[in-house]
Amino acid sequence: MKARKTHLKSRTGCATCRGRRIKCDEAKPQCMNCIRRQVRCDFLGQALSSQSFSGESSTQVARILRANSDSAHGDADDPFEEPQSLRLLFPIDESPDLSKQERFLMAHLCKISDDLVAVSMDALDFGLSLLPETHRISVGCSFVRHSVCGLASTHLALLTQSSSMVYLAYYYRDLALRGLRESLTVLNRNNVDAMLAASCLLSWQAPESQEFMQTMKGVDLALNEMEKFGHQSQLRSLIQQAESRETVLPENALHSVDASVELACSTLKELQKQVGDDAELVRGIKELINFLQNLRISPPGPTPDEQLQALHPIRHWLSWLPKALLRLSDRDPLLMVFLAHYNMVVLAVESILPATRNPFAISKRVEFIERLDKLISEVRQTAAEESPKSPSTRRRRESLSTLMFGPMAFARQWRQTNPTNLRPSDCTP
Repeated sequence: MKARKTHLKSRTGCATCRGRRIKCDEAKPQCMNCIRRQVRCDFLGQALSSQSFSGESSTQVARILRANSDSAHGDADDPFEEPQSLRLLFPIDESPDLSKQERFLMAHLCKISDDLVAVSMDALDFGLSLLPETHRISVGCSFVRHSVCGLASTHLALLTQSSSMVYLAYYYRDLALRGLRESLTVLNRNNVDAMLAASCLLSWQAPESQEFMQTMKGVDLALNEMEKFGHQSQLRSLIQQAESRETVLPENALHSVDASVELACSTLKELQKQVGDDAELVRGIKELINFLQNLRISPPGPTPDEQLQALHPIRHWLSWLPKALLRLSDRDPLLMVFLAHYNMVVLAVESILPATRNPFAISKRVEFIERLDKLISEVRQTAAEESPKSPSTRRRRESLSTLMFGPMAFARQWRQTNPTNLRPSDCTP
């Protein structure tokens, strides 16, 4: 008779697992068993008591961490007004599959998206322009919903430096990646939009270059399958270029590849002088300059995988400017100038990284630069009308105009070398 295998009992597991007499992985702020069963883990109470929260975004973090309690969709002493877009997509009485925690996380991004749409600012950034459509697709697809929750958790973690939100970001991203991989085994017309939406959302929050490369390949695969199926959708139209073809640089091009990187760096350094003590913008500009300089010193290999991985540092500006996302709806002109420079950098490296042209939606970047330039001109004109004789206002207007020279030069050059891809944008942002 075999001797019974002995093991040491864990005295530090959560109360729920000890009560059920099952092994607890002791993950903080919630163990995996409690997350799977959608029950409150007593580790969560410890996390809440050990972290101090301040400000509106931190209040949202506290709500999300409390969301696995047994109460209904809100606490009487903690009223929460959901964004209208979330209520339309997921009516409370008709969405039993949406957990309370997921609801709070999705509300965070829906609120940001609604605010931007209200002032027509959603069409000024590639990622932000996709959010409303990805939210709509998430209604019928759990792994897209998990991708949205992962992005919301990532943003809240950056805003508040909450380790609990970092954990949730990893948890939801893992769920989303697993669902996305399963969808690849049965790719068809019915799920190709979901695959495209999840791949985009996951690429922006990918912590490593390998994961970023895989999700960007998912974007490219989904677009190619849509072409094969003859499948048209709103999401595809927001992402895909007007016409996919190779860019041919003429002999008298505005600048060579090396000169293009040098011009982008010098333009960014001029912007750096104007942002003052705005820590987020300073960091974002430094990251873009470092990316260009590293790319020039050590260019990636010729394979698509190597080139996609090289783009990981500039996958999205959100990781550098989490607070800026909340004030974009205020039409901050310097923030809009930064976004134009971010898209300029994507254009500057197009010739160095040709394999990234389709999944990184190069032609869309030109449209965003032109829309931003138009809106910044409107801001300058408004300032001139309000304070026509103010020297400081005049200097600010001239500064904004000068700072847009670089991004607009890249946009014009791209159109000269791609005359049939799309016409100049005349859309009002």
